[in-house]
Amino acid sequence: MQHSFIPLDDRPNGVAGAPSKATFYGLPSTRRYRAVVFLQVLLGWIITLLIVLAIFALLHFYSEEMTIMTIVTKRQFNALITGLSIALGLSVTRGLDKMVSLLRWWVLSRRYYSRRKIEFILQAESLTQALLLASKTRSIRSHVSVLSWLVLKMGSQVGLAMIGLCYSLEVARQNALILYAGSVLVPDMSELQMVNELQFKSVSPSAREYMANSYGQMSLSYKTATLDRLPVVGQLRDAGDPLMFCGVDDCRYLFYEWSDETSDDGTMRLTVATDRTLHSLATCESWPILGFNTDRPGHMSLDNGANMPLDIFFPLPDGANQTTYLTNSSTSCGTGCRFISAVEVSERPTWYYNCTVAVSAVAQATAPEHEVSDSIRNLAAAGIALQGFQATSRLRDPSLQFQVYPAESTFGLPMKGFAKAMGMNLARFAIGVVAVTAETNSPIAINGMVPQQGLRLIVDHWDYASLILVMVAALHLVLGLGAALVASRVVIPTGGPVALAQVLRPLAATARSSTDRWMYRSRVMPDGSYDLYMEEELKVN
Repeated sequence: MQHSFIPLDDRPNGVAGAPSKATFYGLPSTRRYRAVVFLQVLLGWIITLLIVLAIFALLHFYSEEMTIMTIVTKRQFNALITGLSIALGLSVTRGLDKMVSLLRWWVLSRRYYSRRKIEFILQAESLTQALLLASKTRSIRSHVSVLSWLVLKMGSQVGLAMIGLCYSLEVARQNALILYAGSVLVPDMSELQMVNELQFKSVSPSAREYMANSYGQMSLSYKTATLDRLPVVGQLRDAGDPLMFCGVDDCRYLFYEWSDETSDDGTMRLTVATDRTLHSLATCESWPILGFNTDRPGHMSLDNGANMPLDIFFPLPDGANQTTYLTNSSTSCGTGCRFISAVEVSERPTWYYNCTVAVSAVAQATAPEHEVSDSIRNLAAAGIALQGFQATSRLRDPSLQFQVYPAESTFGLPMKGFAKAMGMNLARFAIGVVAVTAETNSPIAINGMVPQQGLRLIVDHWDYASLILVMVAALHLVLGLGAALVASRVVIPTGGPVALAQVLRPLAATARSSTDRWMYRSRVMPDGSYDLYMEEELKVN
């Protein structure tokens, strides 16, 4: 017995099993299904694309816009990213299952199958059922197809799981959370404290003057940065961060505060920047020195541009290649303001400078403990010229003090008459006195906003995360359109179980033990519609 594969539409009307061309043998249908199939594929892909874009937006917002997160914010992020990842996985899985469902009818239209295999193929509405079908057949092509589909599905899920390896939630190293009121520590700036104060003995003004000058020179061991690097409120301080900040006109110090108690057994105390600042400013004038008056010791003549040289008193010590700073503690230009004069002895010409140094009050201070005392501001303004104990014996006038710096030192560097540079030199020394005082003075506890440790989202591998998400969306679109294009070669029945029963009516009418084979076919009717049915393989002796 031989089998003949004769297309149903070419059979004569008298052949057994051929449906009448005037009546529907199966399910009536139209070609409108093609647009529906492609629309369903595109709709599923749009859902996937929206989820991918939402994941991109979520990672960008929490890593770039939100510089620090609370525990609550961390939970919100975890919930959102987990929900979106699950939604993306479900969307991709649904898309792959939809492709398998579409391709069933194209597979049934390729060749004749036994009743048992047709039942397995029709049940393959998902990848799981397709795997079950592959296990029941010996067809190498079926095994390869199902295995390829399995690799795609597992690959997409593994890729989505790997997104979690592209980012991490880490302890914030730059900023702290300032959310809760409590006790904080701030430097005690009521007086310049000595390193070793003798018990039951008051500190002399000379000792404080000596320490002020020492603090100014000690400030060179700390970093100085430009004003654009001023920390923002809540920024954590690191040991290597700059302590002073200078621009073209002034220098500034920003105050820090830290928690009185820690929540981690004292293993770490957070120090954060505040919005309180103090600045120093110095303005200078300079004149070339014409010569020194030998008849009047301590007097010199300045070239003021007039016919008559300007005669001034300046008790200049002997020596070359040095800068001497002089101040009179009995005169001032106001609170935190002092007059400083300097003589720069270097290669010709020698220069004289007359300067005014001012140290401001604390900006944004909201409590008395935030303020810097007048005594510290005065000492800082005059600090570069203060000697303390040595001054009286040299000048026989306790009001006059001077300090000498060699040309090789930072504060003795020759300015060669550049008054603005000399002013910045004095401003830098003054702000250094304030900064080191704040660093060395003992702290006091006040009421404030306690800094708390926060978290930050770090996306270590934007390139990998982008590649995974783009590939998921792209493969969903390409495979979906490919499956829809292949499936569109046949007319896919639409509808529910009743419509499917109409298609399978010829097959269902045979005995379950029948060995006949069947193929899915479609027939064009005179009115342009389609008749969808199962065609039995014609047996020819």
